[in-house]
Amino acid sequence: FPQIIAALAKGFPGPSDSQPNSNGYLIMFIVIGVVTFIGCLAQYYFTRERVTEESMIKAVTPEAEEVKVKGPSLKKQAKAIFTDKFFMVTIIFYLLYQLSGSIKNASMKPFTDAIYAATELGAANAMSILGIVGAVPMAVAIVFVAPLCNKFGKRIVVFAGMALGVVGGVIAGIWYDNFIALAVGVALKCLGSAPAGYMILAMIADCLDHMEAKNGFRCDGFGMSLYSAILIAAVPLATGIGSGVTSIGTYGSVVAYIWIETGAYALCAITVLFFGVEKHLSADREAILARQKAEAEAAGIEWIEPEERLRLEEEENDRLAEEARKAELKARCEKKGLSYEEEEAKYQAKLEEKRKAAEAKKQAAEEKRRAAEERKNKKD
Repeated sequence: FPQIIAALAKGFPGPSDSQPNSNGYLIMFIVIGVVTFIGCLAQYYFTRERVTEESMIKAVTPEAEEVKVKGPSLKKQAKAIFTDKFFMVTIIFYLLYQLSGSIKNASMKPFTDAIYAATELGAANAMSILGIVGAVPMAVAIVFVAPLCNKFGKRIVVFAGMALGVVGGVIAGIWYDNFIALAVGVALKCLGSAPAGYMILAMIADCLDHMEAKNGFRCDGFGMSLYSAILIAAVPLATGIGSGVTSIGTYGSVVAYIWIETGAYALCAITVLFFGVEKHLSADREAILARQKAEAEAAGIEWIEPEERLRLEEEENDRLAEEARKAELKARCEKKGLSYEEEEAKYQAKLEEKRKAAEAKKQAAEEKRRAAEERKNKKD
């Protein structure tokens, strides 16, 4: 984000060359607000809500009736959540993780100003480089975090990440005035934070599934409200804490930028060891499906396995999308005086070309794989 500010806000002249006009910030955040608004709309229209037959028993056939059931009260959800040790462990973990990360972000500029403003590198360059070395490991980690969690479990992978983050924080905290050591430490700390950052919602979802299996109802409403409250409140709270700590002096900025998050990661590593809900997930799934099946049968609705129901729903969605496409094409042809049959034939021809290209690509990849296996077998 500092790079965005430098690139956009400084394009508006201020009282001096080094001080951008406040209008630059205003315009920049208006643009960000518009983009965010569009993103929110897209998320709203393209999100498949996480629901089960607890809130709506539904048959796949179009003529079937939907039987709606009143959801659990807020008090009932709250009681279930606050008495579930796995959810409480997860939400405490997230509170430590989110608040400490927000304090670090809020303290980045005071830290670079205090430690590197008088150096040849400069505070602005230091902040930009630290932003990059922190972002790149997070981006790279997205490739392997999910596969590792699928193989070893979320608890172990997130614990290992937090431990790595502590190691990186210690390196950065001890040698904070050596920029190379600082950058290495920050990179390790950000890499270690990746499993928690990518898996926190999946961890919460596991807890919600477990509570549904245990209590017979879902607590998504109140549970996600707690998550959102922490997400929203962490930033202003962290800004106040960061400002207070950095005002102590030069080393206060080091504490705010490095040591608070490092200490929080150590606590997170200990906390996540109590995230034992994964061992219950298989039994939870069986219990949930059994309850859904019983509810469907009680309502006189044919029970269909979730995987099969999803496949049928996707087929129905594809059929409706195809009908909408044809109707749109007919309307466009009538408006422009074109032949619907000819335009449809062109579309189908392009579709066939794409299908053949995809098949050829798949076949080439398969032949390449076989050739590699043959070379390996000959070598052996």
